[in-house]
Amino acid sequence: MTKNLLLLTLLALSMTLVSCSDDDDDGGNSSAYVGTWTSTSVRSFDCNSMEDAFETETDGCFTVDPMLMLQVCFTINLEIRDDMTGTQTTTIESPVGNTEETSSFTYVEKPGNILEICEDGTPDDCVERRYRFNGNDEMIVEQITPDPDTGCLSEINLERQ
Repeated sequence: MTKNLLLLTLLALSMTLVSCSDDDDDGGNSSAYVGTWTSTSVRSFDCNSMEDAFETETDGCFTVDPMLMLQVCFTINLEIRDDMTGTQTTTIESPVGNTEETSSFTYVEKPGNILEICEDGTPDDCVERRYRFNGNDEMIVEQITPDPDTGCLSEINLERQ
């Protein structure tokens, strides 16, 4: 359980970067992604180990241990600004305890609906995320390269607030 919570925390931290990718749009019009976004679902897949893969329900929760019916729930709130900066707050609720982490990031728009996202303080450790919109109020952010620790790819659905 502790290992799963740690992996979830690491995934949630990496999703901070993923979530930012919804900042870009096809036309380069930054106003499409500027604003406040909240995650509605997250999916981790194609992992090296099946215990690292998960998909949240629409309430942001997934079952960690089906035998014990233990759930972990998390929410990602993003504030994306038009000055190429943003803030992400990740809240994790689990039977082991609740945590909330806030981090800042910068981003650069690249061709092909890709954002390069760098967490403040780690300019040499940036990630690229692909984004697409489903209407004006829903953005989907996809991880392009597998997580170096788990081999997982992820997809996050975000809703404009």
